[in-house]
Amino acid sequence: MLRHFNYGHRDFRLLPDVASIRYNWIFLVSFDGSLRPKLTTPKKGSPEISKSANFFIIPPDTKYVLIASKPSCFRAAFHFSHVSDLLRKVVTKHGLYWQTLSEELLQQVKKIAEEIKPHFDGPTELSSLAFELALLQLSMLALREFKFEKVTPLDNIGRQRVVDAVAWFSEHIDESPSLSDIAGIVHVSPTQLRRHFYEEFGKSPKPIFIKLRMQRAAQLLSTTSDTLDQIAEQCGFQTATDFCRSFKKEFNVTPNRWRHDINASSNVDKAALSLKDIWK
Repeated sequence: MLRHFNYGHRDFRLLPDVASIRYNWIFLVSFDGSLRPKLTTPKKGSPEISKSANFFIIPPDTKYVLIASKPSCFRAAFHFSHVSDLLRKVVTKHGLYWQTLSEELLQQVKKIAEEIKPHFDGPTELSSLAFELALLQLSMLALREFKFEKVTPLDNIGRQRVVDAVAWFSEHIDESPSLSDIAGIVHVSPTQLRRHFYEEFGKSPKPIFIKLRMQRAAQLLSTTSDTLDQIAEQCGFQTATDFCRSFKKEFNVTPNRWRHDINASSNVDKAALSLKDIWK
């Protein structure tokens, strides 16, 4: 919401400014470079304002005074009740944010101000949208030169969580982590993680994790001389009996038969193929 708005010349001989606390987010633009805010108590470590600065963002609860280098200054001041979290983070880091806008960008701000003025002077049902658009445009100007980390598109977030969950589980199979443990690692609830698995595979996480355990078991049977008890422990089973039961259910053969009577390499391929099937 735009709470206050000024656009045009201000004669500081007739209307001098006094140091005070403002309670809105203020976008101040000095079109002729003759006006700037001065904090009464600058934040420690804040950089000195450049002499060429003409675009300022002042957060709420900031005490400052406007300093004019000539009697009359051409400016625009937009007072908003809120800004985006991203802009808030950038601005509050130093207590005051400033930039030097080119003449082309200053003309863009003038256009924004001229489009806003009739809505502020005589609000209509459309005015709230006009104010939000102005806030968005000014925010984009302020953030245009920053480099931000890439984020996962919303439609890929669920898939990425599943990938992360599977990768983490594969590294911690021997710990037999619960669904709650895995969900906590990817920062979602068990219910939400279960929903993501259904969206990706059409099945719950449980059979996926069983297949991962069976692949690990097949690899260990084929490449090590570990006992069934040792393999059961490495694959997160409480007992060798539980392990043998699950292995036979998955491959229709006992672990010992797998190891001794069947060509191991072909069965390693079979185990890998079973795992790939879950991604179809």
